Amino acid sequence: MGYNIIALGDDQHPQARLLLLLQWLEASYGFDQRAKFDAQQEKHTVERTSLLAKLKTMKDNGELTRQEWKLAKRIPRFAQPSLGEALSHYLKLHNDLDVSAKLDKTTLIKEVIATSEATNVTEALTKVRNGLSHGTATYDAIQLLDVVQDLHPLVRAEYLRLLGGSFNADSLRY
Repeated sequence: MGYNIIALGDDQHPQARLLLLLQWLEASYGFDQRAKFDAQQEKHTVERTSLLAKLKTMKDNGELTRQEWKLAKRIPRFAQPSLGEALSHYLKLHNDLDVSAKLDKTTLIKEVIATSEATNVTEALTKVRNGLSHGTATYDAIQLLDVVQDLHPLVRAEYLRLLGGSFNADSLRY
């Protein structure tokens, strides 16, 4: 888990900076909650194995078509934490920074909520991240920058907390 302020510098496109910030939050959360996720993975593996065995029996009995069996085998092998979980956790943990309220006022988040099924900041950021990561959406660079500037203090505060320090949001320069 690393935090590289250089990678978040002004010479980087806001899209790259946003993706790095979100990736850091996800990775940090996964690392921090690894015991919980290990237990979830064990449970998921048992349930997946049991379900696949039942589906195979159905296939062998002719109750599933080849296509249905092919789709059934695509059940994810890994139970992974979501970006939404990570964002919710850190927004609550560092609620004194008021990041959620600030993000909620950005043009990008307002537009995503207005034009999609997203109903809050966490869902909107997840939608933006997925669109950018998969190349299915583009967003105005200035709007992305506004989100980056509001999200960066959250990442910085968490990083400093992990190091045993404290964070003053007013000290962050853009």
